[in-house]
Amino acid sequence: MVKYLAIIRALERRSLGFSLKHIPRVENSKADELARAVANNLPIPDKTFYQVLQVPATHATTKAFKQVLLTESED
Repeated sequence: MVKYLAIIRALERRSLGFSLKHIPRVENSKADELARAVANNLPIPDKTFYQVLQVPATHATTKAFKQVLLTESED
């Protein structure tokens, strides 16, 4: 988790700021279904987008910082 925090901090320095909102599993049944499937080695639900990583996510994410796409929303 420390590596992910460092990545988030680097992104934070490049932007005006951002906010994160925790959504409990009981309020997000789709995420809960996916988490249960992965944790129990079950088939991934239909129409689920996923990517099989060839390197650890922290390595791939660091390279992605060379280009940053920002999306703004009012919510």
